[in-house]
Amino acid sequence: MNEVITKLYEIEEQAGTILKNAQLHKEQLQQQMEEDKKSLAKELEADLEKRLTAAREEMDSKAQRQIAAITAKYQQQVAKLDETYDGNLEELAEEIFERITKV
Repeated sequence: MNEVITKLYEIEEQAGTILKNAQLHKEQLQQQMEEDKKSLAKELEADLEKRLTAAREEMDSKAQRQIAAITAKYQQQVAKLDETYDGNLEELAEEIFERITKV
């Protein structure tokens, strides 16, 4: 009978050891899972920041191109106005003079 009790006691000790080991393994897996979650979150945040930076740079570049195009367009228009003014200065002055003298 003592032998059966001894065996049951050994089995109980082994079961306790197995449970402790299982609990430790569970805790290690949970810790690893938390570390993996944090790592993944950092990677996602870095990727998001990288994409946002690229999008900002692309938008800035597009805006700069649009500003340059608009500036060039208006510079051409100003140049045409200057050319018209310079080319027709005498005619415009005479027309203004005639209008003033008619009155």
